[in-house]
Amino acid sequence: MFVLFAELVLHLGWVFAAIVAGWALRYIHSAKGRARMADLADRLDRNGAFEALKPN
Repeated sequence: MFVLFAELVLHLGWVFAAIVAGWALRYIHSAKGRARMADLADRLDRNGAFEALKPN
């Protein structure tokens, strides 16, 4: 009985993860999402967050 419940929870977890991933990808690729990501990248760049990634 416990194994069936555990498998059900696992499958529901995968379905939930797929729904959240689909929503996130749809949001990121929308115009509003791209604008927010560009603003975030610009803000991080101004604060020096990307300095460690830049070549010397």
